[in-house]
Amino acid sequence: MSSVELDNVTKRFGSVDVIRGVDLTVAKGEFVALVGPSGCGKSTLLRMIAGLEDISGGTIRIGGRVVNELTPRERNIAMVFQNYALYPHMTVRENMSFSLMLRKQPESEIAKSVDIAAGILGLRSLLDRVPGQLSGGQRQRVAMGRAIVRNSEVFLFDEPLSNLDAQLRVQMRTEIKSLHRTLDNTMIYVTHDQIEAMTMADRIVVLRQGLIEQVGTPLELYDRPTNVFVAGFIGSPAINLLEGQTSVSEGKSVLILGDGVQVPLPGTVPSLGKGERVICGVRPEHVQFGAQGTEAVIDLIEPTGSDTQVHLKVGATRVVALSRARLGEKEGEIVKICFNPEGIHFFSSETGRRIDRSLLVP
Repeated sequence: MSSVELDNVTKRFGSVDVIRGVDLTVAKGEFVALVGPSGCGKSTLLRMIAGLEDISGGTIRIGGRVVNELTPRERNIAMVFQNYALYPHMTVRENMSFSLMLRKQPESEIAKSVDIAAGILGLRSLLDRVPGQLSGGQRQRVAMGRAIVRNSEVFLFDEPLSNLDAQLRVQMRTEIKSLHRTLDNTMIYVTHDQIEAMTMADRIVVLRQGLIEQVGTPLELYDRPTNVFVAGFIGSPAINLLEGQTSVSEGKSVLILGDGVQVPLPGTVPSLGKGERVICGVRPEHVQFGAQGTEAVIDLIEPTGSDTQVHLKVGATRVVALSRARLGEKEGEIVKICFNPEGIHFFSSETGRRIDRSLLVP
């Protein structure tokens, strides 16, 4: 396994800057996920690390070695693609051993490497089948097995689960995470699904328009997003973002929404002066029902089994609550809601940046 270092890496297609000066270090044995909306540059960045895309500027190091001018084969990386990229006329055994055959390794070593990888991935009973006889999940395991046998320094995954159904995606998430624990290899994983990133990665890199917005552990990004974009992108259901002016009513802090509705703010409010516009972020699980608080109308109830998502209207503002309890209320009824003070985030309306709690006053 090797570290991967990106130093001011850029990529330009014509006059369009796709990657705009990315600095990132992935430690040996670390599992890092690259996430962001479509077009943010995450797949392009992965392909640049792999050597499948030339870089326009900066430096890429793998294991401390500058690889800017090296071919993908010379970089000793393994890549797992979204479409599996298996040879349809070859058996599973042949697909997994093909790269080793090109290297002219002894047949005994090839057979041993394939057997080890097949054992790890539960493929031994499928070695004589061709890809057309396999399910989507089995094909993806073969693609991973082909990467394992190469004994590469770094594994790169480009949205490998996007073609699978929901149940298979959950299963394969577990298998890839288990694979990382078994191999202890450095892995960089691109996904548009932030749930995949949250459940699998040691650290997550959030990209937007070719720039890194935030890097951190899944819980760091969830509990302390650096700006409104990260707060809105990480978490499902998405965070509630309420914009308004801070004020004091009857000795208590409130947020006055655009239509004049006052939402109590327990605890602390930004020390930016009375009437300052802020964005208040509240995760759905921190929206609580009770006898006191702000009146809200239940617009929609979505039971999901263990949880219930409740869509509410606070004046003209929509708020989503996530409740573990079975609700007796019905759609159209009026309830009262309040916010858990520990679950409130404040962001500047002007910049979108987080307002640190050290800058908050009672």
